[in-house]
Amino acid sequence: KMDKTNTQDGLLGGENMEPPPDTEKNELSTSSSITIEESTEERSSGEESSSGEESSSESESESSSESSSESSSESSSEEASRIPKRTISNIKLKSRPMTSRLSASAKVNISNRSKETPYSGGTSSSRLGSANPAFALLIPQLKTKYNRNILDMPCHVDLPRMYTRLKVFKGDDTLIWNFNEDQNAISNMKSFLYQLAQCLNNEEVMEIIQNNFDEFLNTSLDNNAPNIPESLKKFYSEAIGDEQCIISILKCFNQGIIVPAVMILRLQFMQAKVNYKDYRGKWFVEIRVYDDKVTILNKKWEKSIPEEFNFCWDLEITISRDTQEIIDASLGITDIEYMVEVDEDDKELLIGIMGPLYRSG
Repeated sequence: KMDKTNTQDGLLGGENMEPPPDTEKNELSTSSSITIEESTEERSSGEESSSGEESSSESESESSSESSSESSSESSSEEASRIPKRTISNIKLKSRPMTSRLSASAKVNISNRSKETPYSGGTSSSRLGSANPAFALLIPQLKTKYNRNILDMPCHVDLPRMYTRLKVFKGDDTLIWNFNEDQNAISNMKSFLYQLAQCLNNEEVMEIIQNNFDEFLNTSLDNNAPNIPESLKKFYSEAIGDEQCIISILKCFNQGIIVPAVMILRLQFMQAKVNYKDYRGKWFVEIRVYDDKVTILNKKWEKSIPEEFNFCWDLEITISRDTQEIIDASLGITDIEYMVEVDEDDKELLIGIMGPLYRSG
């Protein structure tokens, strides 16, 4: 029996494991040129000196009484100014109001946000105009990646990294499988695959998992420990086969399949020059098996740069159990967590930057 600690923390690296090289990094680039139109602000001069000129024209008696009042007020004001107010406006956008960094299309999104609906990947994408040309490509690009052979996708790499954050449901709410912290990595992954095959009523695959999984996972050795990703890769292709529905489900949560969604998000935020980075260990997957379809919900968190807010985006892919083809997909930002003090105007402006991706409630 494999040592649980070595398997989860030593072999897989837990949360500190370095992610595999991103072989699809180049696919995030786009030929679309995005023009950032920064609005300029008119600044009047002389306003700051007006109060000083008025005070000098006052009489000595008035000056004496008001001097102590102004001195007290200025002292209080100076004390308050020493306390930094960390907001998106004066930190994230380098002391410039967020409105001065928004493109024309993002400003339109602010005023029209209540009229828009989340992007669902269908023909309705035309309502977005040219603000984010990648919207119309979501489902076609998902299908292109999904139709690849399992050997050409990083499914074997991502399951060992993500099995602790997977859940399987029968229908909407009946939880079938969840990570068991009392079992090691191999036992958890075997249990996950077996319960998923059972939900699909696939006795053939259940038998393959039951009889062959341990053998595959323990035959490829490296430094006296099983090379889990490579062993999984062989198990998927040689034991199960690319034509099985369970393999189609595995194709819907990995670093390759989410690239089109990542590209859309990057382009949306790029219009306002707002940057963010991956939130390590905050990618969750929920699989729901229905009689005629399977939905795979990827929930992934990101951190702003600098770290002032986090946001969560969802990519849900629906595949047919009959044809095993992608029949629907949706993408949206579903939650925002503010890490610093942010006023309501800046919150509204941030939501405006997210545009049609933001889903209220």
